Amino acid sequence: MRDCLAGQSARGRLPRTDLAGAVVARARRTHRRRQLVGLVAVVGATVLATGVLLQDWQGSGGTTLGPAAGRIGDPVATAAPTPDRPAELAHDPALPFALAADLVGDGVTGGRVLATGDGRTMDLGAVDTVVSAHRVAEGWAVVGGDPGTTRLWWLGADGASVTVLAGMDSIVVERERVAWRRGAVLATARLSGQGDLVERFTTAAPEGGGLPVGFLGERVLLSRTDPAGWDTWLPTADDYRPAWNDQVTRVYGALPGGQEALGLVPPQSGGEPAGACLARLAVDRELAPAEVACLPGELSGGGGLSVDGPAALSPDGRWLVTTTGDPEAGPVLVDVAAAFAQQPAVTTVPEVSAVTGKPVWLDPERAVLPTADGLVRLAPERLLAGSPGGVEVTPLAGAAVLVVEPG
Repeated sequence: MRDCLAGQSARGRLPRTDLAGAVVARARRTHRRRQLVGLVAVVGATVLATGVLLQDWQGSGGTTLGPAAGRIGDPVATAAPTPDRPAELAHDPALPFALAADLVGDGVTGGRVLATGDGRTMDLGAVDTVVSAHRVAEGWAVVGGDPGTTRLWWLGADGASVTVLAGMDSIVVERERVAWRRGAVLATARLSGQGDLVERFTTAAPEGGGLPVGFLGERVLLSRTDPAGWDTWLPTADDYRPAWNDQVTRVYGALPGGQEALGLVPPQSGGEPAGACLARLAVDRELAPAEVACLPGELSGGGGLSVDGPAALSPDGRWLVTTTGDPEAGPVLVDVAAAFAQQPAVTTVPEVSAVTGKPVWLDPERAVLPTADGLVRLAPERLLAGSPGGVEVTPLAGAAVLVVEPG
């Protein structure tokens, strides 16, 4: 017994295990590992996202379906604060309701506002010079600024404005479609109902100029001035390959179906003035004229339609509101169907001064024209029938008001 006890004493006491300390130490090691894994994931995601956006924006000349939706141009896009009660339209708060149209103009406090036809008013304090405004889903797309600094804003139904594109050479909007150019890159996308750019394509922009000015079906319409010409780009097909048409002097827009466009072409004979011949242009054949209809030589005292003045084609392609080569003359209404049927097609809009901005079609039967006298409401069928309401003028007394293009 004495020898057994002595042996145990020589071996010493067994160590006591610190269970609480072991648990704490293990938890600390696990936390440090998770922090490290999380940091690596964040860095990797940041590098990947940056690379994707840069690749998508810079583009190496190939047509690219943008892998990320969002906004381009500002490092951070934040909603601008809006006042609790935006200022009313300075000219006449009831004007949008009377026109059944949304308007952009000065508010009573001097800032820009958007007044809707259903009685809402939204502050545009974050938006500078407005070039055009468009209704898209439940919001509005607003284009402003000069070439090189052109911006696209999204104005939500709650009145908050967000920059979508910034620093662009040119931006064009038609319904939910957007096209823009920045340097050597040409791009197009669709605006979602939340103001994000989706289904984005990019390609190398045409050398020597050329800007997006509209859409013909699924194609982006391009125009250049020196030398003059027109071209299209089909984003879903391939890279943009220049095929400029210098025989077309103007393209007004797509005709129903999107396979043809309405344009102006040089006179077919020496006796016709420049700008007097309309043409149906084949969109998929480099805008080659498929059919030509020359208007009467007595148009505007022997002149033709303006090649660069304000003009707009109705949504159904039936009517063309445009101007003549005389900058002091008022607008003219062209019945496109009658023109191609070789029937009298041109009507001068009576008692209206020169058009000062692009006409806007609210629907196939109603257009609003900004003129030196004010806003002119035009109803083609009533005008031709001599019925009341064919032409109505709303004086603006110097107020600058822009009509929003409907979606």
